[in-house]
Amino acid sequence: MPTIALQESQQRSSSCYRGGRHAITTFAFVLAASICGGLAQNTAQVSLIGPSQVRLGGYAQYGANVGGATTPVVWSVNGFPGGTNSTGLISTAGMYSPASTIWAGHSVTISTTTVSEPVSSASMRVMVLNPLPILASGLITQTRSANSYSLVIQGSGFVSTSQLQSAGVNVSTVFISFAELQGTISIPPGTTSVTVGVVNPNAEQKVPASMTLPVQTGTSSASLAALSCSSASITGTGSSACVVTLTTAAGSGGINLSLASSNAAVIVPAAVVVPANATSAVFTANVSSVLSAQVATITASGAGSSRSFALQLNAATPTLTISPSSVPFGNTTMNTPSTQPVILTSTGTAPVIVTSAALSGVGFTMSGATFPVTLNPGLAVTLDVQFDPTVSGAATGDLSIKSNSSVNGTAVVSLSGTGVSHQVALSWDAPAMSTVPILSYNTYRLTSGSSAYQLLHSSAAPQTTYVDSTVQTDVTYNYIVTSIDSTGEESAPSNEVTATIP
Repeated sequence: MPTIALQESQQRSSSCYRGGRHAITTFAFVLAASICGGLAQNTAQVSLIGPSQVRLGGYAQYGANVGGATTPVVWSVNGFPGGTNSTGLISTAGMYSPASTIWAGHSVTISTTTVSEPVSSASMRVMVLNPLPILASGLITQTRSANSYSLVIQGSGFVSTSQLQSAGVNVSTVFISFAELQGTISIPPGTTSVTVGVVNPNAEQKVPASMTLPVQTGTSSASLAALSCSSASITGTGSSACVVTLTTAAGSGGINLSLASSNAAVIVPAAVVVPANATSAVFTANVSSVLSAQVATITASGAGSSRSFALQLNAATPTLTISPSSVPFGNTTMNTPSTQPVILTSTGTAPVIVTSAALSGVGFTMSGATFPVTLNPGLAVTLDVQFDPTVSGAATGDLSIKSNSSVNGTAVVSLSGTGVSHQVALSWDAPAMSTVPILSYNTYRLTSGSSAYQLLHSSAAPQTTYVDSTVQTDVTYNYIVTSIDSTGEESAPSNEVTATIP
C-alpha cells in the first residue's frame, strides 16, 4: 500500500473552529475536521465595597459590584463561606459581625465570589478593633490609708485590657466586667475632684473617655455601690456573671447581701457574701428560654442600700439562610458536569432543623448532606448541586428545602443551565488512484497526555465521514485515518489533524 502524505491549511468561522484539510498525494485522500460548540464567556470584574475596620460587638456592611450588574454572590470570611464562630459570621446580604474570640488588632479577609460561571471574586483585609469605652458613672471613696482612694467606674465597652487613668496618669486597673472597672488611686490632701479616664488598646481611640468625679473623704463603713452583669441581653438559655460592688472594703466579718429576681426565668442565689477586706463579689444568674421578649430585674440588697440590674430576655428563633437563592449554570458542555455550592446557614438564635432537600429537573443532581440535619446557630452545611446535561438546549429545575425556620420554612432555589454539545466532524476523500478496492476506513484518536493512538471508529466504504461526539472541554485531540483494502491490508496513516476543544 502506498504511503499517505497530507498537506494542512486552517480556517475559522464565528461558530466553529475548522481544522486543516489534508490531501493524500497518492490516494488524493483528504481529511478535514471542524469543532462546533458554545462560545467562551467573559469574566465579569468584581469590586468589593465596605469599611476597612470593624469593632468587636459591632457590625460592618459590605457590598459587591459585578460589572455594574446585580449578580448573586457568596460571601466568605477567611475563606469560609458565611464565616464561622471563630472568624465571625457574614450574612448573604454582606453584613459582617466579628467573633468575640478574635484578638483586637488582628485582621480578617472578607471575600465575595460570583455564583455564575465563569467565577470571579474580590477580597479585602478588615482590621478588628476593640469597642470605644463609654463612661456612665463613677465613685471615688477614701480607704483606710490617708491618701489612698478606691475608684469604681461603670459604663460599657470595657475590655480585659482597659486602662484606667487618674488626672491623665495610668493607674492599676482591675477588670470586673464589660460594664465596670476598679482601681486604687492616690490623691493629694485637699483634692475635691479628679478627672478619670478609660483607654481601650487596639481601639484607635484618639482621646480617653473621661469624666470628673467628686472625692469622698473620710473612712466609713462599706455600703452597696453597684450591681452589674456581664450580659445585658440573653437569647434562649444561658447565664450571666454578675458582680456586687461596695463603696469600700468590707470589714473583718464580711458583708452579706440578699439577691432576688423579678422573673421566674432568671434564677439567682438567695444571697452573696463580700469577703473581709474585699470590695466586690461575683454570682451567676442562670436564664431559661422564654417564648416572648421579657425583662428581668435582678436586685441586691444589704449594707444599708440596694441596687438593681435589668436583664433583657429574648425568645430563641430558628432561622435558615440559603445562599444563593438561584443557581444559573450557564452554558455547560455535555459529558462535562458542572458543580456549584448551595450553602445552608443557621443565622437565628436557636438550632434550625433541615428536614429534607429535594431536586427536580432533568440533568440536575445533588450531594453533600444527609437529612434531617440540625444546625446550631452559626453553623452551616453545603450542598453540591451538579448539572450534567444529556441533551443540548435550555434546562430548568428546583431545589426545595424544608426546615423549621421561622422564615420561609419551605424555600425553593431555582436552577437553570444550557446543555452545549461539542463535536469534531471528520471528512476525507476516497483514494482516487488505488488499484485495489477499498473496503473500509479506520479513524484513530490521540488524546493530549496519551502516548499512543487508539482506534476510534471503523466505517465501511464508501463512507468518508465521521463525527466524534465524545470530546470534552479544554482537551486537545489528534486524528489520523487509514484505509483497509480487499486483501485486508491497512495503509500507512494520513498526516495528523489537531482539534482543541474550547
